[in-house]
Amino acid sequence: MAVTWIYLFDHPGADPARDRVVLDSPSLRAVLVAVPEPADAVAIVKDLVAAEDAKLVEVCGAFTNEDVAKVAQAVGPDIPVGHSYFSQEAAPGILRFQDAYAQAVQATG
Repeated sequence: MAVTWIYLFDHPGADPARDRVVLDSPSLRAVLVAVPEPADAVAIVKDLVAAEDAKLVEVCGAFTNEDVAKVAQAVGPDIPVGHSYFSQEAAPGILRFQDAYAQAVQATG
């Protein structure tokens, strides 16, 4: 029986019911779910953990510490909630990504 973990990431305009990827192997199941913004994760995570019988939740670095705390509160103390971070060395690349994203948003209106 595979052990399941969930990864939540923000993607503007996402529909968490539709915008997800599942990776299965005999021992591990990963469920990657896009949410329109980090605050939306709280509304879906408890039911998602129950439906998938997930044993761990991880959220992307775009989530604030407050967002992470709310997700952890939603799933309860038995499910660990991790938070991805980038190292200091990645800061210039993060800024380039943010600039590129802002330009893409501006170009698409």
